[in-house]
Amino acid sequence: MDRDAAYALLCEHTKGDSLRKHGLAVEAAMRRFAVRFDGNEEEWAVTGLLHDFDYERDPEGHPQNGKPILEQAGVPGTIVHAIQSHGDHFARCTFACGASTPSAWSITLAGGFLGELSFTISLPPSSTSSAARTAAPPA
Repeated sequence: MDRDAAYALLCEHTKGDSLRKHGLAVEAAMRRFAVRFDGNEEEWAVTGLLHDFDYERDPEGHPQNGKPILEQAGVPGTIVHAIQSHGDHFARCTFACGASTPSAWSITLAGGFLGELSFTISLPPSSTSSAARTAAPPA
């Protein structure tokens, strides 16, 4: 599935602007992670873009109930699997970008992985610690 088709699918199932922007931010971060981990940049980007495509419609069943929609739309199995699980770098990056970082930090974090920026990550309110962590990008 190409990026334009993925964005059309996102927009078909996600009407809210903030969740669409979130998908775009995670797409950008996933592109950076693909470079970092020698992944397929387009595949990882489409995964990031679509990872929450069904959340607005079915937050309780997300992401499992979205699987048939992805398959019917012709989304490759590797992308469907990454959206459904969190087992390898590809899927873990989808999870990390989408669930653990606010949209604005996704792009900053990805930039940090390429050594372009330092970055600060504030832990989410549900975390046991509210302290902010600052890290230098990997060498």
